[in-house]
Amino acid sequence: MHQVPSLLKQYGSKGNSLIVKTQLPSGRSAIGSRLSIQTGDKIQIDEVRSGGYHISQSDFRVHFGLGHESKVDITVQWPDGSTESHTAISSNQWITIRQGKGIVSQVKFQRQVKQ
Repeated sequence: MHQVPSLLKQYGSKGNSLIVKTQLPSGRSAIGSRLSIQTGDKIQIDEVRSGGYHISQSDFRVHFGLGHESKVDITVQWPDGSTESHTAISSNQWITIRQGKGIVSQVKFQRQVKQ
């Protein structure tokens, strides 16, 4: 506060990642859904949460850092308790999973390569 803004930049090595958005059959965000991804022998778990800070809202998408892994298996436990699994999902993309329909959208990340 009361200072000039600062900018932080990552110059280190970059790894792979995956961003997942979950939706109910109506198309609304599936708040409370639990995502589990497996890469080799590692498992990461996260949940879609609502809320944020005072007068703000958090992003409903869930971000997973994957390191050098290029494929993941993902399981979604929906708010009603049902589960859905998808295998061999490619990294470095943003996917949308709709309950009962599976993956309905996949958008690859555009990476800038310095020459």
